[in-house]
Amino acid sequence: MHDAPLTANDCCYAIKHTARGKSPGPDGLPAEYYDLFPSQWALVMELVYASQYRKGYFKSYRPLALLNQDAKLGPKALDYLLNHVYLTYSV
Repeated sequence: MHDAPLTANDCCYAIKHTARGKSPGPDGLPAEYYDLFPSQWALVMELVYASQYRKGYFKSYRPLALLNQDAKLGPKALDYLLNHVYLTYSV
């Protein structure tokens, strides 16, 4: 199966497939901001998620307010990865 953290490719997919024109989170950064340099942001996200993966640290952060766009990209990248695994291995 697939037992690895998210890759830059997974994160880049999430950046490119995030809805545009939506309200940004408290940080004020809209999805269009991340779309300016998707490859570079994907590398940053890969480092962050790989670090958390190595530590086994997956604490749930779900504020009752708007989420920042970067907080939405991780779950979208994970969805992309899981769909790929599902289609590849017919799980």
